[in-house]
Amino acid sequence: ETSSGVDINCEVRGGRLRVFVSQSERLSESGLCDRMAEAVAQSVRDVVSACCASSMRESTPSDWRSGALSSSGVSQSTLESAEAWGGEIEEVMSLLPLQSSLLAAGVRDPESSEYVVQTMYWVGGASSWSSVEEAVRVVSERVSALRTSVWWEGEDEAVAVVHRGATARIDHADWRSSARSWSRASEAEVDEGSPESRERRRSWAQSRASSEAADRRSSLRVRSGGVRAELRTMRVEEDAGLLCIEMHHVLLDGWSQSLIVSAIASTARALSRGASRSEASSSIDVRSARCVVEWSRSQDASAGRSYFAALLGDVSSPTELTGPRGRRESDRHVHGSHEQRVEGEAARRVHECARSSGVTVGSVVQCAWAAALCVFASSDDVVYGSTVSGRPSSVEDADRVCGMLINTLPMRVRAGESTSCREAMRSIHAQTGALSDLSWVSSREAASTAGGGGMTSGDVMRCGFVFENYPVDAGVGEASVGVRIEAVGGVEETGFQAGCVSWSGADGSIVMRVTHREDLIEGWVAERVCATMRAALERMSSSPDMSLREAGDVIESDRRSVVDEWNRTDRAI
Repeated sequence: ETSSGVDINCEVRGGRLRVFVSQSERLSESGLCDRMAEAVAQSVRDVVSACCASSMRESTPSDWRSGALSSSGVSQSTLESAEAWGGEIEEVMSLLPLQSSLLAAGVRDPESSEYVVQTMYWVGGASSWSSVEEAVRVVSERVSALRTSVWWEGEDEAVAVVHRGATARIDHADWRSSARSWSRASEAEVDEGSPESRERRRSWAQSRASSEAADRRSSLRVRSGGVRAELRTMRVEEDAGLLCIEMHHVLLDGWSQSLIVSAIASTARALSRGASRSEASSSIDVRSARCVVEWSRSQDASAGRSYFAALLGDVSSPTELTGPRGRRESDRHVHGSHEQRVEGEAARRVHECARSSGVTVGSVVQCAWAAALCVFASSDDVVYGSTVSGRPSSVEDADRVCGMLINTLPMRVRAGESTSCREAMRSIHAQTGALSDLSWVSSREAASTAGGGGMTSGDVMRCGFVFENYPVDAGVGEASVGVRIEAVGGVEETGFQAGCVSWSGADGSIVMRVTHREDLIEGWVAERVCATMRAALERMSSSPDMSLREAGDVIESDRRSVVDEWNRTDRAI
């Protein structure tokens, strides 16, 4: 019995729409129920017919999965813009914390190329270069992160839109003729087919690609109307050439790039062996970021706030490098970098130190970074941004997820009088584990707990650290037969006053690259930070129980400058 004249209730069950119409015999005429039911059924048929018409271009929220959205929906204008720009929509997702921060930074400063990533790879051993070009297309179609654009204008929150048919922008170029012409002009006495000549052409191609990449950086900035990745191949030899992956960091992290490169290599090998497109595509093992976005949305916000309040509650000022800094407005978008490498026996000691201390190599290197910061920030208590993978162990196959999942959150290291390097390493290792479990927390939320509130992430994290430890298929660069791919260069600028990117090579060597913004610190300061970091790493790996303060002591070259050169009295005045 219904209190109104007619009630209409609908449900979807088992993929079928069911409509229930009931009427009050007291309040409505006889037969109205049957007529209403038929009218509703016909209206549904008309709507379905219109939606299936080839001329129908608009989407509605029911056309794509949106369970990973935190808000109720996306505006029709955004849907129309996204479809016009990238084609049919497959799903829409909210952004993860660092994605939102990077996007906001790009929108605030549209002239900045910070967080524009351009990575260059050398591809060798391709018996059929066409298989490499086809592999790039196959992987772009298969990996949802390469079919994703980002939209924010007119929305309460920015969204990532996955397109069903569109891919990253792809460009294939043939540089063989130009490479041979350059080779003949510069190497009249050298056989074009010799290993030496091939190596020189490779260097020429890398130089040309780097120059062209610099010219394209502005086109990869955050602009109105979406953000999308770009993949380029440049054939240099019959069996070799370059692969460049270019995009704003809001789309992909380094871990994901390694998955993409591995997929391109394995797909190219399969195609060159005669596999069909579908056979080659079926072996690509890469997952959508959707599972991590949903996991992030299900976490308890109070747990993250409690952790960072305990860690940062008494922090009242930022950790920043002391020393001269540029003040020119033109330096705002100028970045520099300095690199140190630990090899051979010294690198072996670092790995052994990590094993004996029960920590990762990344924790040992990060301890050296903290020691250098203590010196150049003139503080025994430093806070900086530490990057974690954002791939929680509780999410199945999280290491196969492709997207922008990493996050940078506050790390705190105290160098008390009795604090040993080993203790600091273990503290860093434990904090890294905690940060990995809290990768869903935004840096803004974490920073807001510092000093009782009122601090921004830029206040708390003036400097940053990341240790790159990606799950790259060992066969990508070392395959004895078929396509081999190895990274040969890359550019990424960050908003930190200074940051360190470190990684361990296949031979165990450890690379430490310190980057800086020219308007915030002069280059020679960053260079000394990098040298001090290397010295601290070698000291603490040899004597892990020495104090952290001692590990970061002034290095010998600086001591000579201060004690000897700056204090010489035998000079004419």
